[in-house]
Amino acid sequence: MLTLARRPQEKIMIGDDIVITVFSKNIMRQSDMKTKISVGDKSYLENALEINEEMQALLAPLLKLAEEDIDTDAYLKLRAAHRLSMCQYRDLNALNNNFE
Repeated sequence: MLTLARRPQEKIMIGDDIVITVFSKNIMRQSDMKTKISVGDKSYLENALEINEEMQALLAPLLKLAEEDIDTDAYLKLRAAHRLSMCQYRDLNALNNNFE
């Protein structure tokens, strides 16, 4: 999706994840701007990322073992949990990269 600025200081949307803010003739990508958060909050976010990585490390081998040994419903639930953890990691990582 592309939205063009009509006035100075308007946002330009390019796709779903890139936003450009126009200040007169200067263009700055908002994804390059970092938001400051407290050291404690940054630590909580990093802990959540580590826990998510550990969950993925546990779920991936279970999926391989479960393909042959358990019924289809249990396998699909395990697969859904793995997919959710992967999506959560992507979102947490994006947050972590946007905060300093």
